[in-house]
Amino acid sequence: MSANPLRRMLMLLFIISVSAINAQTYKIGASINGGITDDGFGGLITFDYKIDWFNYAQAALQVYQSTKTASTGDEIEINMSAVNLGVFVDLIGNNNRKIAVYLGGGVVGGIEQLNNGEEQLPSGAFLKSAKNFIYGGFVGADLDIFIIPTITINVKANQYYHINSELGNFNPYAGVGIKLILL
Repeated sequence: MSANPLRRMLMLLFIISVSAINAQTYKIGASINGGITDDGFGGLITFDYKIDWFNYAQAALQVYQSTKTASTGDEIEINMSAVNLGVFVDLIGNNNRKIAVYLGGGVVGGIEQLNNGEEQLPSGAFLKSAKNFIYGGFVGADLDIFIIPTITINVKANQYYHINSELGNFNPYAGVGIKLILL
């Protein structure tokens, strides 16, 4: 008779532990995205680390190329490489792991190269600097649509604010890619 309550307790512990394992979210993810920026195109490679059940820290390498028109009428090519560090919080998620939406923000720092490194524009005007260290912040949204528990379609939309950019402080990015759940 005493074995029966012990079996029930062991069975209950087993069911709870299996449910907890199935309910756990990933710990580490990586994604690659391609998309559009202001008058150009760009890409992001991101690494996510879950801080807790709902929030994650993100480190990303961002590159983009675009063209802007200066006040002189010159078309200026912009190439930018930057690192983004931020935190994202779960806005919408479900236990079925079909969809997840995160909002976040953080800091950005990198190199902005203008006019292929040439300070003189075709009109004869000069840039203050053809290559700058830029810094600032960003806000963004991530949407994960789970294909299988370890692969998602990842949609990103970020708005960057570069405090010291030569050609404009606000730079948007919107892209689509694949995220792999590594652990």
